[in-house]
Amino acid sequence: MNVQKSYRSLLEQEIQTLKAQGCDALDWNQIEVAEEFNPSYIHNVYFSGAVKLGCWKKAFLQDKDLRRPAGLYNLTLQDVTIGDNVRICNVRDVLANYSIEDEVWIEDVACLQCDTQSTFGNGTQAAVVNENGKRSIPLFEQLSSQMAYLLAMYRHRPALMRRICHLMQDNIEEMKVPRGRIQKNARILHCGVIQNVLIGQSAVIDGALRLENGSIRSDPADPAYVGPGVIANDFILCEGSRVRNHVILRRCFVGQGSELSRSFTAQDSVFFANCSMGQGQAYSVFAGPFSVSQHKSTLLIAGLCSFFNAGSGTNQANHMYRLGPNQQGIFERGVKTGSDAYLAWPARIGAFSIVIGRHTGHPDTSDLPFSYLMERMGKSVLYPGLNLINIGLIRDQMKWQQRDIRKAPVKLDAVISDIMTPYIAQKIKRGILLLTHLTRQNPSESDGILYQGLKIYMAERGLELYRWALQQYRGRVLIRRLNAQKFISLIDLRDKLTSTVNLGEGDWNDCGGLIAPASVIETLLLDIENERIDTLHAVENRFQSLFKSYAEYEWAWVKENLEAELGKSVRQWNVDDLISLLEAARNASQQIVQAQKEDARKEFEPKMRVGYGIDNPAAFRDEDFTAVCGTVEDDPIIQQFHSQLEQEKKTVERLIEKLKALH
Repeated sequence: MNVQKSYRSLLEQEIQTLKAQGCDALDWNQIEVAEEFNPSYIHNVYFSGAVKLGCWKKAFLQDKDLRRPAGLYNLTLQDVTIGDNVRICNVRDVLANYSIEDEVWIEDVACLQCDTQSTFGNGTQAAVVNENGKRSIPLFEQLSSQMAYLLAMYRHRPALMRRICHLMQDNIEEMKVPRGRIQKNARILHCGVIQNVLIGQSAVIDGALRLENGSIRSDPADPAYVGPGVIANDFILCEGSRVRNHVILRRCFVGQGSELSRSFTAQDSVFFANCSMGQGQAYSVFAGPFSVSQHKSTLLIAGLCSFFNAGSGTNQANHMYRLGPNQQGIFERGVKTGSDAYLAWPARIGAFSIVIGRHTGHPDTSDLPFSYLMERMGKSVLYPGLNLINIGLIRDQMKWQQRDIRKAPVKLDAVISDIMTPYIAQKIKRGILLLTHLTRQNPSESDGILYQGLKIYMAERGLELYRWALQQYRGRVLIRRLNAQKFISLIDLRDKLTSTVNLGEGDWNDCGGLIAPASVIETLLLDIENERIDTLHAVENRFQSLFKSYAEYEWAWVKENLEAELGKSVRQWNVDDLISLLEAARNASQQIVQAQKEDARKEFEPKMRVGYGIDNPAAFRDEDFTAVCGTVEDDPIIQQFHSQLEQEKKTVERLIEKLKALH
């Protein structure tokens, strides 16, 4: 809608036409219309307060297979501005205090109204991670997972909190406008009460029961969708989000590309990019990118997670408190829970671990990633590193890359979806140190090694897998670096391997899905605290800069580690050093790949064929299984896996030949 459009008063003839078509007004003098206004498109409308009307140059509006006459029919308008080529029909109570842009379609709605000073959900406090509210964050239209992470998890830095909240409050105050807005091409069909809700461009609301105090960000490239039965209070929905099928939300943020469906219930929770939630419940949850829960009996409560997959019946319990709900849990990225997994908070589970059974001993396995945490005779036991050889890990890496469905021009969350990163590699290094120490203290581990209330089994195997994974990762980063460089001499190559930054060294953090050096994050925090950054936009730009620089920072970390392993700086490396690193990576990769292949074969073992060949298993079981599941060789995931490995093998061979030519 053109906000500079000129308006005029109604002509007497136009008023008479409107009256003849069942219209009336509290004061006809308060109605203004566009120059090309045509009253024939308005029937049975009552006007109250200041009303501005556009013009109709289209006789019909069409949305997919639906085609309806444009115009205004059977409603009461109070203090509204309506753009061109709009269809509004059958608003049962009132449409009040809204600006409605061009080609909006509103039909069969109980009520659509706005208060004069609403912030549309912005500024609502959501008690994430910890139910006592001491980690509450203000919901905000442009909230990123990184900003939310700082607000929720850095309460030990009050100056930082005050500064971010101050910057955010400035933006929230700007959201206070005297009228609501429904932007161009939005569709609002068959809904109940909608009150104090901003509705973005091309958004679709179809069958929602009640929406109060919220914002629905939407873009023509990535429309938001609110479907049947939805009840939402104090909420923010982002571009590409889909909330439907009787979902109930209270004080929630739903990020770009996320879907909530099938009677899912959430309160005081945030769901960032590409989350998928259905049927269960979430209370005080910080769900980072790619978190998934799809089972009716699953309860997520008072915790932080990302790249998480909840098995059916997963239960996170924080009800054993004495002085209030202070307990909380951390699932580092990539954790999965098996069916009926139960964890009593507080607990912290290491990245890419699998949790099976009941655990009430408050485990902290953060330095032992890729582990199996299992229950044995009522006790928690841990098998470190075993998930590294789970073929499902490869499938996860592939699916995350495919499931980033965000299409909005600006992506709010900066997400690194790689499994192996410096953040994970540093965890592996700590795991190696820890297991080395424990195995030296417990040379005979037949009955397990006691560690923080749980028992560790197969520690030597875990050490072996961790070492292979670390070699494989560092080698793969080196391969990418070498493969991207054009060099004509060893001196030339050394120059190009010398990092352009030195800030990637040391510890790394997972900041709401963004993997970044701790030192760089610390610099950002100090700049915020010391008011060297004066807008939220500038903070988000810094996050995006970190995201774009990830590869350079990653190489700086890997280079530092390889220099430590070789005992000399990159400018002292020779051809043999480089070849030895490549060969070590190739050998480690072969060991892990072989183990992953063996794991994949378990899916095709005879015991997995039970239930096939239903009427004559003895004769047709194998044929039926193969017809449905194929073979390990023709499985598409295995084929893609093999293709990538073959390409990597050829790249290593080519690089070794190229390096040998430098002698």
